[in-house]
Amino acid sequence: MKLGTAVCAALIALWSLLPVYWIVNLSFQTRLQIYSLPSSLVPPTPILENYMKAFGLSTKATFGSLAGLGLVPQFLSGLQNSIVVATLVMIATLLLCIPAGYAFARFSFPLRSAIFFTILFARSLPPIATSIPYYQFYKQIGLLGTIPGLVLVHMTLTVPLTTWVLSGFFSSLPVELDKQARMDGCGRFKLFSRVIIPIAAPGLAAVAVLAWLTSWNEFVLALLLAYTRDLYTIAPALAAPLFGIGTDVELYTAFASVALIPSVIAAVVLQKFMTRLKIVDPLTFRTPG
Repeated sequence: MKLGTAVCAALIALWSLLPVYWIVNLSFQTRLQIYSLPSSLVPPTPILENYMKAFGLSTKATFGSLAGLGLVPQFLSGLQNSIVVATLVMIATLLLCIPAGYAFARFSFPLRSAIFFTILFARSLPPIATSIPYYQFYKQIGLLGTIPGLVLVHMTLTVPLTTWVLSGFFSSLPVELDKQARMDGCGRFKLFSRVIIPIAAPGLAAVAVLAWLTSWNEFVLALLLAYTRDLYTIAPALAAPLFGIGTDVELYTAFASVALIPSVIAAVVLQKFMTRLKIVDPLTFRTPG
């Protein structure tokens, strides 16, 4: 039984990681090597030229590569925009969701379950279903094609999930901590900032990475609400070659490989911390077990 489970897990991991490996593999090859048959499982002569072109450090053009080189400024701009937007989304999400998660975990107030369900329901809506209303609304109030507009709309994806996860994490902390701190003279704010926050640091680190990565990977809303290519984040910037003309696969795979780096780092960080997080039951506000 254990052997069968291990084999299944290995096959799933292989199926999931093979496309990632293949993108990275192609990014270290020349175009001639990429189109040679049979394909090489490892780069025959690994090169860094594709990455140098991706970062604008080389403008050496090969046959048919002008379209790809023309997308380098858009890629670099998307990389910068994504870093800025994702970081602002992460900070704003934590500032809003840390007190919200604690309030749902520790306090009873009217319509608590209804409000919590409303927050979770907002996350269940697919971005494509809300993109047009957001577009019209942003156009009316002047947020279309702005960094604050992208930050706010990405928070509609990060806030519900982060609030849910943090409410579960705070619920798993012993209530005796609060009582002991109050007996020692801690006010509510001092208790929260000096006792709860330090203890909850692993959970906060995990949801911070999760919020950052959610913003980094978001595509539909970023594509429509950025409005101009100058404000594209990394996902729309990477998708541009799919709708254009170009045969320089080696450069496109270098773009994609660079965009994968934050996801890999996030996976390592989340794997370390996610085992400490617990999900709260929306009906009872208790964590299982």
